Amino acid sequence: MDKVEELKPEVEEISCDEVENRDDIGEGSTSVSQNEHDEIIATEKVLNAMLFYRRYGITRIQMSITSYQ
Repeated sequence: MDKVEELKPEVEEISCDEVENRDDIGEGSTSVSQNEHDEIIATEKVLNAMLFYRRYGITRIQMSITSYQ
């Protein structure tokens, strides 16, 4: 029991340090999530452009081909 009581303050100090480190990680994860959010928006823009081209670009190409025939 004496050894447990001696180690108890050391364990409490470690847990306090871990909480401080977790706060730092939380701030880093916020910037990471912001980067992920920016990447998602950029990907959505690219996909929307591809869908627009598929819907309207091919139709315009087909219309110009039929007009030349």
